[in-house]
Amino acid sequence: MQVKKESAIIKIAKIVNVHGIRGAVKVKLFIEEHALFNNFEQILDSKASPIPIKLIKKHKDHWLAEIDTVKDRDGAEALKGTELYVYRSSFPDLEEDEFYFFDLIGFTAFDLEQNKIGTVSAFHDYGEASLVEIEVGQNDFFNVEFSKNAVPKVDLKNKSIVVDISQKIDVI
Repeated sequence: MQVKKESAIIKIAKIVNVHGIRGAVKVKLFIEEHALFNNFEQILDSKASPIPIKLIKKHKDHWLAEIDTVKDRDGAEALKGTELYVYRSSFPDLEEDEFYFFDLIGFTAFDLEQNKIGTVSAFHDYGEASLVEIEVGQNDFFNVEFSKNAVPKVDLKNKSIVVDISQKIDVI
C-alpha cells in the first residue's frame, strides 16, 4: 500500500532518558530546526497516539522536555525509547528549490557518469556533517557526506540525486 505524502508520518525525535524527579525527559532531535518542534500541532508516538510534549531547553547533546501527562520520574521512565513523529503535512512549505532530507528518501542515485547506483535510503546526522545513505543492493549500503562536492545535484522533478562515489565514507 502506498501512503500519500500528506498522511505520511516523519520521525522527528526520540525520548532517550529521564531528567530529574518531576517527569522531565531528555530528547534527541532528528530535525535541524529545534524551533519547529514546539510549533507542531500534534506530536505522535509510533502508534499514532498524541503525546503532549514541549521542549524546554538545550541540555548538553539533548533537549529537555516536559510532557503534560507525566508528573514523576516513573512516568518518564516508562516513555524512555519512545520515538516521536509528526504528519508530513505539518512541516512548513519550502521554496521551489528547497527540500527536507526525508523528502529525498526513495530517490534514485546516479554516479557522475549518470549510471544508476542505488536508492537514497536514509540520512544520518553525526554532528558536523549529515550523511546520505545509498542502498546499492539488499543489505548493501554506502554513505557520502551530504555536501555540494559529494552530492553535486539534487533533481526534485525527476526524484534523483547525483553522487560522487569516490567520496564514500565508511561508518562503523
